[in-house]
Amino acid sequence: MATEQLSKEALLVLLEERGTIDSSQICHEKKWDHQVFIGVMNSLISREMAVAESTAVQIWVPSNPDGENVLEKSSPEAQVFNALCTPMTKKELEVSSLSLSL
Repeated sequence: MATEQLSKEALLVLLEERGTIDSSQICHEKKWDHQVFIGVMNSLISREMAVAESTAVQIWVPSNPDGENVLEKSSPEAQVFNALCTPMTKKELEVSSLSLSL
């Protein structure tokens, strides 16, 4: 089965048939590129042929030990930055030097 081509006309027909559409759902269903869809939709909006409503979507993924560490202590890069930029007392510096030489 051929995939329907994304066009202003195809999008207007869908809007007429369904009333409202979810862009990510319809792009998945029709195998359309979402960025191209947004461009076509913006074109229709600018001509006042369609109205859009933005919604926020949050996706939660299961975490792993590395992710838990980042949530708890920040990213490895931030940990290095913080370690280098955190002032140390002379005593802390001496203890740090001792542990590095062991």
